[in-house]
Amino acid sequence: MISTILNIDKDQGITSTNVDKQVKKITGAKKIGHVGTLDPLATGVLPVFMGQATRLINFMNDKTKEYQCDFELGLRSDTYDLEGEITKVQNKVFVSLEVLNSVISSFIGNSFQIPPKYSSVKYKGKRSYNLVRKGIEFSLEPKSIYIEDIKIIETNIPFVSLVVKCHEGVYIRSLINDIGEKLKCGAVLTKLRRIRSGIFSIDSAISIQHSTNDHWKMHTIPIDYLINHLPKLNTSNDEKYKLITGQTTNIKYSEIKLPDQALVRCYDNENTFIGIAKYDETNDIFLPHKMFLQVTK
Repeated sequence: MISTILNIDKDQGITSTNVDKQVKKITGAKKIGHVGTLDPLATGVLPVFMGQATRLINFMNDKTKEYQCDFELGLRSDTYDLEGEITKVQNKVFVSLEVLNSVISSFIGNSFQIPPKYSSVKYKGKRSYNLVRKGIEFSLEPKSIYIEDIKIIETNIPFVSLVVKCHEGVYIRSLINDIGEKLKCGAVLTKLRRIRSGIFSIDSAISIQHSTNDHWKMHTIPIDYLINHLPKLNTSNDEKYKLITGQTTNIKYSEIKLPDQALVRCYDNENTFIGIAKYDETNDIFLPHKMFLQVTK
């Protein structure tokens, strides 16, 4: 069974789910999933997990995301981007660079953001975009977000380009809409590219077009790459057997002092990743937490 990760550079115009389907068809993977859904308009980093790798998705330690985005002032959209119904607010936008900088900088740090109604956010168990399309009136609650940094990389009013570094949960469409509202002239997202998602960057991403004819095999990422932040534990054959068969083992770990309930990534004597174990400080033993290797003694 295929168990690996591909860092896909998503093309514009397709959904993240369709990327999963295409990767599944190309690789023959039985189980597949991605981290961090991108809108159809957006391009860039979309990590796709196959087989056993899907069991490690929740172990992503670094959830910081980085985006390059373009927007146009003087417009509004019901979807906050070019896919919605566009209305012109101002024929000519008069915004100084000083004011623009001040407004954009005000969004750095902790704040609350209302997600776009045209999104997969759920309202009373229903996807909000489905409710909008049915003409149902509703209001989404503001969500706590954190934006680490925003840099203006180009301005030619009404056109502005930014790089946004943020934690998960931030909607760049909503950010651009909020910037436009604060400037009192409106703003619409015109281009969005994710250049980093946690440990995955655009530099190592490959397009679907370059994944055919087994070319994807040259770009696979080992599943334990995702948990490199965990301490490493080497095991003997007997210790490995105990862990993968659900037994505890009292391996002596001398690298660092482990706190109680610490997770470690385990390897056999051939340096093959076998899974994740949890340390029980009281009894000085390791318990199997999430095992991936299935072998006989």
